[in-house]
Amino acid sequence: MDMFHIHISMKNRICRKLGQKCGRILKKCYIFVLEYKILMRKQILRLLFVAICMMSVQNGLAASSGGKYTRLISGVSSKSYEEIFRMAAVCEKREQADSALVLYMVVRNRMKEGLSDKERTYCAEAYLKSGDIYYDKGDYSGALEMYIEGLKICETGKKLKLVTVFYKNIGKVYCLFYDFERGLWFYRKGYDLSRRYGDTATERKLLINLTGLCIFQGKIAEARKYHEASVKFNDAGDYESRFMNAFNQCMLLSASQDYRGAISGFKRLAEDGISHKIPFQYVCSVYQELYRIYDKLGQNDQMLRYLDKCWNTATRHNLQHMYVEVLDDYSRLYQAEGNVALAQQYKAKFLTMSDSIYNIRRFDMVKSMQLQYEMSKADKEITTLYARQQSREQVIFLQRVILAVVMCVSLLVMVLFIVVYRQKRRLDRSYADLYAVNRKYIDNQEVMKVRHQDALKVIEQLKDKLAAASHAADAGQGHDGGSDAAHAGSETDVARQKPLTVSDDERMALVEAITAIMENTEEFCSADFSIERLATLVGSNQKYVSQVINSTFNKSFRDYVNEYRVALACKRLVDGGDYANLTTKAIGESLGYKSHTSFINIFRKLTGLTPAQYQKIGKESV
Repeated sequence: MDMFHIHISMKNRICRKLGQKCGRILKKCYIFVLEYKILMRKQILRLLFVAICMMSVQNGLAASSGGKYTRLISGVSSKSYEEIFRMAAVCEKREQADSALVLYMVVRNRMKEGLSDKERTYCAEAYLKSGDIYYDKGDYSGALEMYIEGLKICETGKKLKLVTVFYKNIGKVYCLFYDFERGLWFYRKGYDLSRRYGDTATERKLLINLTGLCIFQGKIAEARKYHEASVKFNDAGDYESRFMNAFNQCMLLSASQDYRGAISGFKRLAEDGISHKIPFQYVCSVYQELYRIYDKLGQNDQMLRYLDKCWNTATRHNLQHMYVEVLDDYSRLYQAEGNVALAQQYKAKFLTMSDSIYNIRRFDMVKSMQLQYEMSKADKEITTLYARQQSREQVIFLQRVILAVVMCVSLLVMVLFIVVYRQKRRLDRSYADLYAVNRKYIDNQEVMKVRHQDALKVIEQLKDKLAAASHAADAGQGHDGGSDAAHAGSETDVARQKPLTVSDDERMALVEAITAIMENTEEFCSADFSIERLATLVGSNQKYVSQVINSTFNKSFRDYVNEYRVALACKRLVDGGDYANLTTKAIGESLGYKSHTSFINIFRKLTGLTPAQYQKIGKESV
C-alpha cells in the first residue's frame, strides 16, 4: 500500500475517534501502521508521517470543538430568545467569546419576514453583540459586517431605536480604517436619530465621539459645539462619560497649543481612570496623547516613557488597534533618532500587525456591501420620491381642475344669486302689492259691513213678510182641500223636479239676511258650519239659500264661506292682540279649517300669498 492510501486510512480512522486526546490518536495511528506492516525506515517518510499525524490531531481537535458547538446549537434550538441571551451573557462573563458567538448566531438565523417588533429587536441585538465580540477580538471587518446586517433589520419596516447604536458603532469602525468622512456621517446620523428617539445614553456617547473626531480633523469650532452639548450629561452618574468629556477638554487644550494645561489634565485623568478601574483602552488613549504632546515639544525621554506605558497597557489587555499605532510611533521615533535598524524592525512589525488586524481587502468588500445597500435604499427612496412627485402633480392638477370648477360654480351661483335676488325683489313687490290689494279689499268689506248694519233693522220685517206670504199661500190652497189632498203626492214630485222659484223681494230679503249673518257673526268660523246651519239662522229652506247664493253671488256655498274665512284670516294674521302669538296653523283652526294644508291652499288661491307670507309682510309694514 502506498503512502497516499496510508494517509487516507489513517485520517478516516482518526475522524471516527473525534475528540480524543492527542496521545490516543497517535497510538491509533501507530497501531494502524503496524497492522499493515508498513516499515518506514527513511527519515523523509518518518517526517511525513509525523506531519500527517499532527494534521490529523489538529483536525481531530477542530472536529472536537465543532462537536461541542454542534451540541450547543442543538441544545438551544428550542429555547426562547431571552434564555439564549442569558446563556450568551454568561459565556461572555466567563470570557467564552466563541460560545457566545455561536449562541448569537442561533438568534441571528431566526431572522425572517413576519416577526414581531420584539423578535426583530432580539435578532438585531444578536448582530450588535456579535459585532462587539468581533471588535474586541480585533476582527474589525467582521464587526462591520455584523453591524451592517443589524442596521438593515432596524431600517426595514418599523424602525427600531437600536438603530442609533448601529450608526455609532459603524462610524467607529470607519474611523479605525481612517475613513473619517464616512465615520462622521454615521456619527451625525446616529446623533440625529438618538435625539429623535430620546436615546440619551447613545446621544452622549455620540457627542463625545463627534467631539474627538472633529478635533482630529481640525474642526475646532464644531468640536467645541459638540463638547458643550455633551457636558450637560456630566451629572448623569456615568463616570465613563465624565472621563471622556474631560479627555476631550484636554484635547481641545492641546489643539489650542495649551500643552502645559493638556499634560496636567491628561496625567490627572490617567491616575483617576486607573483608580476608578476605567476600561484600559481609555487609559491607553491618555498615554497616547501624552507621548504625542511630548513629541511635539521635542521631549523624547518623556515621549518614550509614555510610549512604553501605552505599549505595555495595549499588549497586556490585547488592545490590538492601539499597539499597532504604537508600533508605528516607535518606528517614527527611532527613525528620528537615527536608529534605522530598530526603526525598520518596528516598521516591519507594524506592517505585519496591520495586515493581520486591518484586513483592508475584506473591509473594502464589506464597505462595498454597505454601499450597495445604501445605493439600493437610495434607489428605493428615489423611486418613492418620484412616485410621490407624480402623485403630487396629479393632486395639483386635480386641485386646479376642482378650483376651476369651483370658480365656475361660484360664478354661476353668483349669477343665479343675482337673478334670484332680483326675482325675489320682484316677488316681494308683488307680494306687497297683493297684500295692499287684500287690505284694500278688507277695508272695503268693512265699509260694506257698516252699510249692512242698517239692514239688520229690516231683517225682522222681512221675516214677517216671508211668513205672511207663506201663510197666504197656504190659505189659497185650502179652498180646494179635497183635490189638493188627492194630488198632494203628485205635486210634491213635480216640486222636486222643478227648480225653486222665489220672488225678487223674497230673494233680496234672503240675501240681506244671509249677508247679515256672515258679516255680523262668526258662525262661519265653526268647523261644523254648513248650509243647513245657515238656512236655520236665516229662517229659510237650505235649497232656497243655496239657490240664492248661487244666483246672487255666482259661487258655491263653500266658496262663499271661504271668502269670509280668508278675509277674517287676513285680520287675525296681522293682529297685534289676541292672535299675535298664534301660529298660522292655529289661526286656520280658529277659522274652522281642520286641515292646515287646506287652509294654505285656499288662502293662496284667494290672496295669491301663503298665510306665512301675508303675516310676514303685514308685520313688516306695521
